Amino acid sequence: MGTVISLTMPVDSPAGGSGQEDELAAAAAVVERHFLELDQTFSLYRADSEASRLARGELSLRDASAAMRERYAEANEWRLRTEGAFTPERPDG
Repeated sequence: MGTVISLTMPVDSPAGGSGQEDELAAAAAVVERHFLELDQTFSLYRADSEASRLARGELSLRDASAAMRERYAEANEWRLRTEGAFTPERPDG
């Protein structure tokens, strides 16, 4: 998605320890995996993402993932709330 994230996690002591390091590494891996999944679904910068395939017409919304359909429905709610100031469609269609 072209973004950077930073994690700040509290530790029990400044010295830490290998157990804490393992726990922090595992937590960071979970977050990294989650952002990768989001990127693979919603990024318009990745040609192979679900969002890019939708934008090019290679995938219909009804064939999209449940997550994509849910976010699209939510975006349409925002279109109504903002009286069209926000729209989930790109200007080029």
